[in-house]
Amino acid sequence: MRRPRCSTAPPSPRRALAKLQPAQRQALLRLAGNDARRLERLLGKIPDPLELKALLQTARGPAALERLLAEHPAARVSRALREMDPRSIRPGFVEELARLKLEYPVQTRNLTREELMLLNSKDPAVRNEVLDSLYQGKMPRKLAELSEAERLRDAQFGERYRKLLLALLEKEEYVYRYTSRYAVEKYLKAGRISEDSFMTNVGTLSAEEAAYMSQLEGRWYGFTDGLPEVVIKIPKSALDIEAVKVPRPTGNNPDVANYEFTTSAYPTAGRGGALQFVGRTRSFDESWVFELNRRIKGRK
Repeated sequence: MRRPRCSTAPPSPRRALAKLQPAQRQALLRLAGNDARRLERLLGKIPDPLELKALLQTARGPAALERLLAEHPAARVSRALREMDPRSIRPGFVEELARLKLEYPVQTRNLTREELMLLNSKDPAVRNEVLDSLYQGKMPRKLAELSEAERLRDAQFGERYRKLLLALLEKEEYVYRYTSRYAVEKYLKAGRISEDSFMTNVGTLSAEEAAYMSQLEGRWYGFTDGLPEVVIKIPKSALDIEAVKVPRPTGNNPDVANYEFTTSAYPTAGRGGALQFVGRTRSFDESWVFELNRRIKGRK
């Protein structure tokens, strides 16, 4: 007797919808603009209803998602949108940012044998240096490896990213920096944040949430139990707009090609997806500094 063949094909959109609970089906239908045919088309590209729901929420509706899916493979669109925190990337900027990520993705390669040996070193300093240089567990392409034409393209995308950043910052009243008390002492002494420093547009008083959305590795905060201690709520009027930059991947490494507009390099540190940019301030005030709450006693 012949065994029936096991199909690995995803269920049809109608069957996928039929399997959902009525409340889930209605919620998904609302996100698709109450258009059943559109929802079926989207499920034809993104068969997992839960994944589709998350992408529709990030894209803030079906129109932008359909346009992106018409031009790029579903897996790449899904990845680009998953790298955005809806609290950080406002609705009017999602599609443009997704296009930048899709048109110019960070290129990576597997680690060489020598790099793997360094990664497995017993010396924490050596091991951490390799970890900090990785983008999503792989080695990102270096600027020195680009041709002249590729360098020009990289610079053009840098201009597009910075234009998007400045447009996004126009909508913000405050920006935020998560750091240590030691750093605050330096800023107070200098009267400003005088060095290029990472900032975002999402404020929280939770040290854990700050670390997870900004992908802050615990090893970077070895003297503070693996978490930032304070958040600096910076009035945008105090920000030196001329100094604002979109960082390159892996901690704004000047040797690495491409840009990291939202935190995405270190998934082991948290979900990420928050806007990140490098900036300075023209002034500094102690009233901007707030202590962070923490539930975790220690984080590596």
